[in-house]
Amino acid sequence: MGTAQVSAVAIVCAARRGIPVALHTPSEVKAAVSGNGRADKAQVTAMVVRLLRLADPPRPADAADALALAICHIWRGGTQARLAAASAADARARLAGAAPGSAARQAAARQAAARQAAARQAAMRQAAARQAAARQAAIRPAGLTGQAARGQAAPRRAGAWPPGMLEAGGPR
Repeated sequence: MGTAQVSAVAIVCAARRGIPVALHTPSEVKAAVSGNGRADKAQVTAMVVRLLRLADPPRPADAADALALAICHIWRGGTQARLAAASAADARARLAGAAPGSAARQAAARQAAARQAAARQAAMRQAAARQAAARQAAIRPAGLTGQAARGQAAPRRAGAWPPGMLEAGGPR
């Protein structure tokens, strides 16, 4: 039995018991964790260690993949909730007696789409902010803040500015 067949069996078993199932592609997981959908296993493992502040990489190696999948789902899992809300809005319109293609049904669909778009944009902004914060936390050396953490510490001796720098308003 192939991997796809085993996955399908697991999905069917979960669906029969009412357990929600989420599917994420490998490139989606890699992009969520490392910022690059074509990252290799070492990059994903390194980012999992940094994001979760682990002392050592997870063992066995597949454990890092499982943790990356969990991180991806936490950051991007809101899609399923939005789809469920859209289906519920459509079901409410049908129960209200709106015929397919009617103005009421189209209005309900537009409202649901607008809510989904707003929720999607908010989720994307939150995910981007979390990813940026996680990357900065992973990159920033411990104990440094402000300009020093960004590698922009001010010079400490007179004449350290390059010629013309002070006239240009200092370093940017």
